[in-house]
Formats: sequence, C-alpha cells, structure tokens
Amino acid sequence: MLLFDEMLKKLCRWFRILGVDSAYAKGLSDREIEEWARREGRVIITKDKELGKRPNAVFLESEEIASQIAEVIKKTGVKVAFPNRTRCPLCNRALVEKGEKRWECPNCGKEYWVGSHWKNITKVYEQVRKTLKITP
Repeated sequence: MLLFDEMLKKLCRWFRILGVDSAYAKGLSDREIEEWARREGRVIITKDKELGKRPNAVFLESEEIASQIAEVIKKTGVKVAFPNRTRCPLCNRALVEKGEKRWECPNCGKEYWVGSHWKNITKVYEQVRKTLKITP
C-alpha cells in the first residue's frame, strides 16, 4: 500500500493501473501525510527531500515514468499485477472484469477496455520489467 504526495499524481495513477493499492495526498501537510501513512500502513512516495527523510518514506530520484515505477518497486518491494489485477486510476477501487478485455469500476462506474492507450501502458510496463529483470 502506497501513499503518493501531491507532486506524484501521475505516478499514483500508474500504480493503480498496475494493481497496487495507491492513495494520493492532495493538499495535505507533511505531518498529515505521515499520519495517514502510519494509520493505514502505507509507504510514502515523494519527490520532496524533507518528506523523503521520514522512516516510512521513499524519496524518488528518477524523473521518467518507467524509471520511477522501477525505483518504487525496487525500494518498496511492492508487487505489481498488470493486467490480471488492476485498479481504477481515478478512485483506486479494484476493477471488475465485464467481458473480454473490458473492466468496470464498481465505485465510480468508469469503464475501461483495451484501446489505443493499451499500447503505451504495455510499453511502459515492459520497460519496467526489463529494468528490474521481471519475468512474465
């Protein structure tokens, strides 16, 4: 379970797509973020050097999205499960399969399917797997 600071909204959405329970701390102080993480047993993911010094935090050095994903996986040991277990990128709920290559969020009702964006998601995921030497 991860908690991303306000600077990492895009990365938070990526981890949701990759099947990881990921929360996004918008508009919260460092103290509030740390309390949330402690309360829910989450690891804080941040680009903020001061917040990154906390014992339950990971400071990211990478700038490119595939490198950031690989860095988080390496530093936290979190397991990704794409596409077998994916979450809604908007609200973080586990998606429900609604047919071949179609999913729906039971919380917000958003539907997802294998479309043109799938190629980019797969490309980034393959870059991460190659970097970390993850086998399918």
